[in-house]
Amino acid sequence: HLSKSPSVKMTGGLIGLPVYHEFLAKYPVFLVIDASGRVVDKRRMGEGGYVGFQPTIVTKNEKSAVAFFRRLRDNAPSIMMTKTDDAGQTWSPAVSTNLPNPGGAVSAVRFGNNQILLAFNDDPKLENNITLAVSDFESIKWRRIGILANEASEKSEKYKLTYPYILETQPGLFDLV
Repeated sequence: HLSKSPSVKMTGGLIGLPVYHEFLAKYPVFLVIDASGRVVDKRRMGEGGYVGFQPTIVTKNEKSAVAFFRRLRDNAPSIMMTKTDDAGQTWSPAVSTNLPNPGGAVSAVRFGNNQILLAFNDDPKLENNITLAVSDFESIKWRRIGILANEASEKSEKYKLTYPYILETQPGLFDLV
């Protein structure tokens, strides 16, 4: 299993780590790690299907979270999403969001009390821009708030902007790499 996104704190001193399997097949996985660093549980995300990989998780509260991941190339050309309401024991079937994506990596963090901030490639075919969008936890309806980097004028595979990584470094202050 490989990891790309940060871990999330769980109750009882446990850590949730979004990882992905990428040998013969690609799929998202949620690992639960105890205080001594041992993996104590492993769950496939998106109801266990081969739906995508490189998950990023945003927690709503101690039981509820939403995960986003890059789609597999043969899925609908948008970011995929799954939810949990039992601290990662089960995950809903993966669904497409209304955000186009060429299969590029995504990164998401909690924003304020009830919002999600997402960095992604906003194009169904090319990784040529990094866009920020915001949504609330309930409706998951996205509003684009800005394009941070853009190579769209080239419209080729030669100029790629890939692997956005966003984190909150201070309350209300975010860094994007």
